Amino acid sequence: MFWRWQDEAFDFRRESRTLFLKSSEIDFAWGPAGGGTLHKLGRSNSSSAAGPGGKGTVWLEDFRFVNRTNRKTLPKVTASSSAKGCQPESVLGRKILSKNC
Repeated sequence: MFWRWQDEAFDFRRESRTLFLKSSEIDFAWGPAGGGTLHKLGRSNSSSAAGPGGKGTVWLEDFRFVNRTNRKTLPKVTASSSAKGCQPESVLGRKILSKNC
C-alpha cells in the first residue's frame, strides 16, 4: 500500500528545520487494500515538484520515523500484599490513600 503527505504550498527554507507529521496527515494513495488507516510503515519514497518558475535543490537529512504516540493508560500493577490503606497502583503516581504509603 502507498501513503502520501502532500502540501501544495510547502514553505521551503534555506535553513534546516525539523518537520513533524501526524499520522492523520498521511493519506492513503493507492494499493491492494483500497484504503484504511496507516498502522505500519515499511519503505519510504520522496518526491517534489516545483511550481511555475520554481527551481532549486531539496536536501533531506537525518530522515527518520519516530512513534510519538502518547499512551494515557498506565500499566497494571499487582502486589501479593500491601500496607493497610495503600493500593499497589499508587507506586505509579496515582492518589495515595494514606500518609503511611
